[in-house]
Amino acid sequence: MRDTFIGVFGGIVIIVSVMCFALMRLSLGDVSQSGQARTAVNAAAAQLELETMQVERWLGVEASDEAANDAFDAASPEGRGDLATKYANLVVEHAKSAGKEIATINPSGVYMFDEKGVVLGRDHSKLSRGDQLGEIYPDMLKAIAVGKTGSALWISKALNHQMLVSYAPIRTTQGKVIGGIAFGRALLERLNAASQSSNGTPLYAVVPAGDEMQVFARTSNATPAMDVSVPSMKQALGTDQVFALGGLPANFEGAARGLASYGNGRQAVIAAIVQTKEIGGLRSLLGPLAVALVLGLVLVGIGAHLVNQYISQPIGDLEEGLLSIMNGQTDMRFELEHRVYGGLVFRLNSLLNQILGVQEDNTDEEGRASHAPSANHAAFTASLHLDERLAENAVEDTEGGLALRDVEPEDYFKQLYDDYLAAQRDVGSPVEVKFAPFSQRIKQVELQLTNKHGRPFRLKVELDGKDVVFVAVPME
Repeated sequence: MRDTFIGVFGGIVIIVSVMCFALMRLSLGDVSQSGQARTAVNAAAAQLELETMQVERWLGVEASDEAANDAFDAASPEGRGDLATKYANLVVEHAKSAGKEIATINPSGVYMFDEKGVVLGRDHSKLSRGDQLGEIYPDMLKAIAVGKTGSALWISKALNHQMLVSYAPIRTTQGKVIGGIAFGRALLERLNAASQSSNGTPLYAVVPAGDEMQVFARTSNATPAMDVSVPSMKQALGTDQVFALGGLPANFEGAARGLASYGNGRQAVIAAIVQTKEIGGLRSLLGPLAVALVLGLVLVGIGAHLVNQYISQPIGDLEEGLLSIMNGQTDMRFELEHRVYGGLVFRLNSLLNQILGVQEDNTDEEGRASHAPSANHAAFTASLHLDERLAENAVEDTEGGLALRDVEPEDYFKQLYDDYLAAQRDVGSPVEVKFAPFSQRIKQVELQLTNKHGRPFRLKVELDGKDVVFVAVPME
């Protein structure tokens, strides 16, 4: 009974709790935790800087390939350009088969240039040949001249550059720097990738424009309301510390951090701005609570009705049956299978049988009587002689032991029963013993032997003069 109540009303509590949570979740929406913007900007900046280090290391290996020198050995500018484009295309193919950190990047341009920063050629195009990269990006040319790799943010309206670039020097076999190779990635694409790694947090890439700051790229989920914080992002230039942004509305939170791995560290700032949502007052919760309350009351009513049916219906049946017996229907008995009242019904039927003098059916489903053994059974128990001379042997060392072990239990007891009756007839002392008590007694003897010797036994019948003996045969 207790389990029934616990199950019904426990289920009601679970359903109401889940419903209450779902309704309040819809009412409140997403509540941003304080510090989410700071965490997101740190994660995004770290991803971009790690990606830069990986590209630089990989590009340095590509630039050390002797095939990179072919473009510098050509006799004509056209030949140098074609060979440079060929090698740039090869670098793009190598990137696709590199580790997943490189293979997931879609390069926006691969450029080969000489020691003066003049472009020899780029991938998949004859455009950009002759562009003066060294004049536009002098810091890159200085790093290449001393044989260093590096990264920078390329911004040039004249060359239509808006990308993150990593570069590496190209040397002759004697180790002399003769030029370099640059691997560009679209800033907006990498910014979107960093945003996805930060649970979709809106991100900005902001660059200095004179004394002001201007938005260079923003993810698609950034809103114009966030732009008011752009001036305060200047404080993050040239440092890898995170700064809280000012000027945002009350329901916004922002943080910015400089990209220290690009150029001199003062080229760009990455910022994250999230919209928070204040938890509503008590009035906003009254609706969900009212719905949950009504639902709970309805479920309690349904549950109470079901429990009442489960408990009251059997009682009503018993009451009607007893009334019929009192009115003279003495052959009536209750047939009720019930988890709670089943035992009561059984005892009630037994009581009616005793009061009304009806003999109970004491046989099992197979028609066998459940009464105690007769005198013949006791005589059988008293006449049992047990021989344990083989108890210490192994089954392999006992004649017929393995064959006896392989007999199925049903066949074993039947064979032993037949052998015993035949042996008793042979000695001139036939007995009448039922199979059921015989097999039960044999099981008891085998159990006693097992407890005594610590291993299983079976019995076989032998004649010792005029005595019938049960020999204990070990099964192990």
